[in-house]
Amino acid sequence: VEPGSFIPNKPSLGATITGKAEDLMVKVELLLNHLNAITDPDSLASIKEILDNVATLTAEAKYFFGDVSPEVKAITGSTKKTMDNVARITTDIRGVTGQVGRTIDSDQLSNIILSIDSTATTLRQLSSSLELTIRQSREDFNVSMQNLREALENANEVSRMLAENPSLLLRSEQQKARRIR
Repeated sequence: VEPGSFIPNKPSLGATITGKAEDLMVKVELLLNHLNAITDPDSLASIKEILDNVATLTAEAKYFFGDVSPEVKAITGSTKKTMDNVARITTDIRGVTGQVGRTIDSDQLSNIILSIDSTATTLRQLSSSLELTIRQSREDFNVSMQNLREALENANEVSRMLAENPSLLLRSEQQKARRIR
């Protein structure tokens, strides 16, 4: 070493091992404290309860999926059939629209659409007229029913009078004398 320089100070091997051993002991002590906390009867009871709950949930899930599995398979099959039908309908629609496009030109299609529109307008007007006719018929029917009730009441009155005095058929009812003022 040159004069006036310093010799670097370095911890000895024993001090390094001792320091590391102390760190290791602190960590081991912390680990043992945690193990003591985990193995405490109260902690074990909580862990056992958690494990029991997990076992119960697992059993219920197994039972649920066992019950639901046939329905899921049925739904899957039904969905597949539905999708097959939708695909077939889509193919049919494409075929029909392609055939219509090949056989009908745009002028004919415009005429058909105009005819459909005219028919729809006529049907709307017919529906309105029919509705008005039905309302009128309903009112006429109600008036007719009222007249029929009155006629039945009158017939019942005549029938009652004849039941009380059958001679009214042969002669008329005696007129009561009237006072003239």
